[in-house]
Amino acid sequence: MGADGRGGNSGAVREVVIPYKPRAVWLPYHHSAARWRVVVAHRRAGKTVAALNGLIRTALTCQRPNPRCAYVAPYLGQAKAVAWDHLKRFTAPIPGVSWKEAELSCDLPNGGRIRLFGADNPDALRGLYLDDVDCDEFGDWDPRAWTEVIRPALSDRHGRATFTGTPRGKNAFYDLRERAARGEPGWALWELKASQTELLSDEELADARSAMDASAYAREYECSFDASVEGAYYAAEIAAADAAGRVCRVPIEPLAKVDTWWDLGIDETAHTMRPIMEYGRAAYFTRMYDPEGLRPAVAAQLGNTEAGDGCRFCGRGYVQLTGRANYARAGLVDDPDRALQPTVAAEVLERGMREGWFGRRLMDVLPLGGQATRRQFIAARRAVNGQDRAALIADYALRFQDALLAGGCA
Repeated sequence: MGADGRGGNSGAVREVVIPYKPRAVWLPYHHSAARWRVVVAHRRAGKTVAALNGLIRTALTCQRPNPRCAYVAPYLGQAKAVAWDHLKRFTAPIPGVSWKEAELSCDLPNGGRIRLFGADNPDALRGLYLDDVDCDEFGDWDPRAWTEVIRPALSDRHGRATFTGTPRGKNAFYDLRERAARGEPGWALWELKASQTELLSDEELADARSAMDASAYAREYECSFDASVEGAYYAAEIAAADAAGRVCRVPIEPLAKVDTWWDLGIDETAHTMRPIMEYGRAAYFTRMYDPEGLRPAVAAQLGNTEAGDGCRFCGRGYVQLTGRANYARAGLVDDPDRALQPTVAAEVLERGMREGWFGRRLMDVLPLGGQATRRQFIAARRAVNGQDRAALIADYALRFQDALLAGGCA
């Protein structure tokens, strides 16, 4: 790939040759002038390399002063593991280039900069302007990182964005794919299926197909948004029921009490706000938590010492109390199912986070009085489940806090 290196700064023109030769399937993407580009690509299609070289080209040739480009993966550690070495390799021939490992940034001699970020910490992008961004594996993001932070950063310089990834069901990535498929102004779509690109051999695809279930293969290699997502129970059965017309409206009695239970996969209680038991079968709990399973070190950390402990002490309650050691702290070893009683589950939640059963103590990360900040709520996620969806849950907490303040509960 050639670039003149002028950027937005004046100076002598010098040709720079980037050691990147696009595969044929990526040429239409590189030649596109669309502002919003969606790429649904099979595994090992080279989307990260293609997207990074697109960012490099923008950073070198953008006519605005001090171009800024960003590669954003779902997590910062993932961005570093996937893209950092590629970025350094492809920019190495540029005279005067420098890299900052601590910031995961690449500074170019024309004042341009390319930096890696994680969508799990969108605040790191606040206040920045961007000329070009690659939103990688967008289906694994909290989409508010795009709508609330990254999209506004593109406005003043009329920057553009690429959304790349492999399907994860009909989520925000699917919604963007649909906009591009409809041909909305400024949008473009490329779908790279393994059966069509010829990037992987027939033998490799046959081997992958034999090692994976049909849904996983359809997602990962054939770019299917209709295939069930990994970990979904009864997806095939629900699809069959829908096809047979058995998912439909039914008569109801308006005065009768009706409970609805939703599993959207984004919090501990599956949107019920009730104590629940962890989803899974005995074989799963044995494999994940039992001393005789596949993760004996995890079993030991949970205090599971006897065969059957993985199943007996699986997750229950509001915070999914898990492991013999935690059940012992709660006094529930002899009757684990008591953790499903709302009053008991509430006590476990309160004591566990106050005393640090599951990680950090809340008092170590949240103020004892006054309002907490979003950053503090993100840190508080370490009280349960580390940093899993910390930003999303921090936003929940801020809304609860605002509601309490509005109600006079200072």
